[in-house]
Amino acid sequence: AQAAPPATATGMPRAMAKDSLGVQHPAADKAVVRAALAKADAQASAAAQPSKPAAPAVDAAAQARLAQAAHDRQVALRHAAHLTQLKATMPVAALTQMDQRIGLRIQGQTLQQAQAAVPLRPVIATALNTSQAPSARTAPGTLSAKPIKSGLLVPTAGTGSTQAAATGGVAPVGGGGGAATAAAAPAPVLATASAAEGDPGMPVTLGGNHFGDAPGEVRFIVGNGRDIAAPVTFWSASQVVTEVPYADGIPIYDGHVYVKRGDGTKSALRAFRFLPLYEVTELSQSSRDWFLAPSIVNVDAASSARTGHPTHSGGMFWGFTGNDKFYMNSQLRNGWVVSGARLAGVYSARPGYSGAYLVDSRAGTTSPYAEVRWWVDAAAGIGGSNEVSYSVRIEVKRPKNLPCVANPCPVL
Repeated sequence: AQAAPPATATGMPRAMAKDSLGVQHPAADKAVVRAALAKADAQASAAAQPSKPAAPAVDAAAQARLAQAAHDRQVALRHAAHLTQLKATMPVAALTQMDQRIGLRIQGQTLQQAQAAVPLRPVIATALNTSQAPSARTAPGTLSAKPIKSGLLVPTAGTGSTQAAATGGVAPVGGGGGAATAAAAPAPVLATASAAEGDPGMPVTLGGNHFGDAPGEVRFIVGNGRDIAAPVTFWSASQVVTEVPYADGIPIYDGHVYVKRGDGTKSALRAFRFLPLYEVTELSQSSRDWFLAPSIVNVDAASSARTGHPTHSGGMFWGFTGNDKFYMNSQLRNGWVVSGARLAGVYSARPGYSGAYLVDSRAGTTSPYAEVRWWVDAAAGIGGSNEVSYSVRIEVKRPKNLPCVANPCPVL
């Protein structure tokens, strides 16, 4: 118990001085205690932030394979969208075959593998009134053949079970219609095409007159001296369903398409721009021709080139921001062009308080230039250290099997 201070003559208590005294028991070194507290605080801070992923060694071959697969799938999806637009204007039999081919490509098969797995079986019109619109002659709702998974068509319970219902009112090649009738007919007139350009595997519907009842040929001129027959899935006197034929080793070419009737008579040429198949690979950033905006920690160029993860750190009481630039003056060669760029492996020690994003790239050109904006806020007030790291991936492409000075074909 604390004794009351003695009273003064007036009866008021005397003033009492107060102070604090630190008592330590048992005795210890203050420096050791501070170090222990700092270690515990660092462990708690590390537990509260995401772990930084290790930057694996760059496998260029694996990156190229993944980039090629992703590109091929996007092409197949684009062809699927085009086929969806055409499905109301083509017979069910032709639609089904093309749907199956594209479905295989979406699942990961190459164009050539899909073509081998689903060979086209051309069909011709028989007793159809050629003055009818194609959509009036077909009955997509009666399709009973189940397309493969990932195809466009959804099988429904058909209302008819006859062969005509399953094939959209068409019969296999070998039906009526002879060359004698075609020989007396006027020359074929190719009036319309569902597309003005396309790449191998893309569905195309041609319309016109006097194509003949017996199947002939559709031919695409895709380069100097390259006049290639295209696969046909449906043939009538006024409509042909085909796809752009396979060809490689050819750049973009302003060519033509034409119809060759069964008796050998040709239509006039119709302009058609041939778009090639592409081989695709990726570039990673390196110390070649780059600029890294300064931060509190200088980035080691050799390490960054190896790991592909430039790292910027912030200070305790101040942050940093800047733009990193890659391949500022470089140019692609041997027919390579940039098709896109992206960031990969982005790591933020404090999500929301540091980050990075792509602000510029040069798709469609021979410049692989890329620019990345990053920021790192001050560490004070957010519970510990702060940093951001990332990797740049630049996708480049060139026409498949285009002649080159070496294999693999050099990019830079």
